[in-house]
Amino acid sequence: MNPFECIDAGTEFCPCYLAEVGECTVCTLLQGKEVCACNWSKVCIYQRYLRNGSKAVKRKQTVLCDIADSQRIEDGIYLKKIAVSRAMARSLNHPGSYVFVRGLTERSFFDAPMAIVASDIMEGTVTLAFHVTGPKTRLLERSPLRLFLRGPYWNGLQGNRAVESVRDARCLVVTGGMSQASVPLVIKRLLAHGNKVTLLVNTPGPFFISGYLPDDVIVRKGPLHGSQGQATMEQLPDKESIAFAFSAGSTPQHDLVTAFLERHCPGAGLAVSNNHTFCCGEGICGSCMVTMGDKSVRSCKVQFDPKQVAEEGAVCP
Repeated sequence: MNPFECIDAGTEFCPCYLAEVGECTVCTLLQGKEVCACNWSKVCIYQRYLRNGSKAVKRKQTVLCDIADSQRIEDGIYLKKIAVSRAMARSLNHPGSYVFVRGLTERSFFDAPMAIVASDIMEGTVTLAFHVTGPKTRLLERSPLRLFLRGPYWNGLQGNRAVESVRDARCLVVTGGMSQASVPLVIKRLLAHGNKVTLLVNTPGPFFISGYLPDDVIVRKGPLHGSQGQATMEQLPDKESIAFAFSAGSTPQHDLVTAFLERHCPGAGLAVSNNHTFCCGEGICGSCMVTMGDKSVRSCKVQFDPKQVAEEGAVCP
């Protein structure tokens, strides 16, 4: 199996702009090679490219959306419910879903990636969370009625296969800070597959996703920074029975969770929030590029095994 898989491969947005410039992450023919060696088992990307006139297919549109509801959690932290089409809400109802949003300006460089906290397909809404830290989020704060939204995007976490494959098992989710935003959709999918979920939340700090969690999620809280983090995790019961863990937080937190799994349940699956820099979301600008071994990877487009990252490291150019 190819250790690097494009999150958009086989979707309505494939082939994308990368195919037009010979940079497709999957198709070797679209990379300029003479032999098909993609190991892709679904609809041929090269044939779709040819049938579409040798150009990218459907592009992800930017739309002006109404803000259906806005909550100020505490100083500088907001939850906003955005009115979207039901088709968009359905597309964003998956673990790792995110969108680019900006306040009321035509300047696209104000686009900021935001994880989807919740998606209501029947209502046609998605909920976002953000912390006002700079000009992009300041403009969002000053746009109380409408905003621009571009999507859908799905590579907000690494380890999607592990999330989808775990069944009827004990799962651990570790989070804190604004990274909580990516947690509810992951927990929703884990519970749908018959798993039992324990959520460990970093303290101190706001816990703004509590209203988006089912009652059967076991919530524990404790400090996760430095040496305190290891002590907090060692207090978890039945550590050896954990079959899967999701870390939504900083890179040091990912390292903490990875080390915990290696000590107590080395066979457990792992997924982590994608903390690399996203700018365009299409793999074009290069801001998301990381080097893994001898390969350069577009981390906004490509899925890879988080455990492989822990072993080999991912170096930003």
